[in-house]
Amino acid sequence: MHAGDHYRVVYHGLLRDDGPNTPIPKQLTPSKSSVSVKSALHGLPHLRSGLSRNDYSEATWKQEIRSAVITAINKGMDRETQIIIRNGLQSVLNRSFKYDRGGQFVGMRNIPHGQSYQAQDFLARVQSYRLQGVANHFARGHMPSDLARYLFASTFAARGYSPKASDYPASLAPDHKNWKSGHFSDRFRVQLWDSPSTTVVSHISKDGHYFIHPDPSQCRSLTVREAARLQTFPDDYFFEGNRTEQYIQVGNAVPPMLAEKIADIVYRTIS
Repeated sequence: MHAGDHYRVVYHGLLRDDGPNTPIPKQLTPSKSSVSVKSALHGLPHLRSGLSRNDYSEATWKQEIRSAVITAINKGMDRETQIIIRNGLQSVLNRSFKYDRGGQFVGMRNIPHGQSYQAQDFLARVQSYRLQGVANHFARGHMPSDLARYLFASTFAARGYSPKASDYPASLAPDHKNWKSGHFSDRFRVQLWDSPSTTVVSHISKDGHYFIHPDPSQCRSLTVREAARLQTFPDDYFFEGNRTEQYIQVGNAVPPMLAEKIADIVYRTIS
């Protein structure tokens, strides 16, 4: 796992009331296969991010991102980084969004799987064909300067890893005192298409910087529904409250498919 990843530790213990006959619980065993972020998010509608202020239209959104990128380039940037961020910008300008920023319920038809066996099994368990859509799928708003960083990071991540602070040009560095300290070098973290996601934690409710969507053209952090997919929640599980409360519920939850594995061990132990 990469530095900065979070771990969840689950203990299952029994009092030895039966002496040597007390059953010993089995341990969770690592899976021999994994589901990538791309597979887990398969079929969800593409959304644009919002703007923290004056989010009038998709055209306004694109213009704000373009202005932020050009401003960063004009402040100074090496040629390779310019190419990276210009490619990302072009993908934003070329994309149109049928569902705009999404909403509390986004109607759509589920897309045929066309995935690996492991991904098909995962999708079969989380997708709901009864709903013909997904709930809690609404993109949050961000400052244009952060969107320029998201755009750089998600385009850079095509290399197979999320950029560290040292990979960012000075013109894209945030105004954080500890940016170059090395303690928060992955403050902006892209969830990589071809890898399993990092642990979803409740901090996702704060700003989304650690959960950047890997598609540069969408230029945003993950929605509640996308985070829920990574946590293995089925699409027909509805999260109530405002969006911040929904993110906290997802981040604090035990992933349902993990809970199932734990419950199976508990059941086998006591029965």
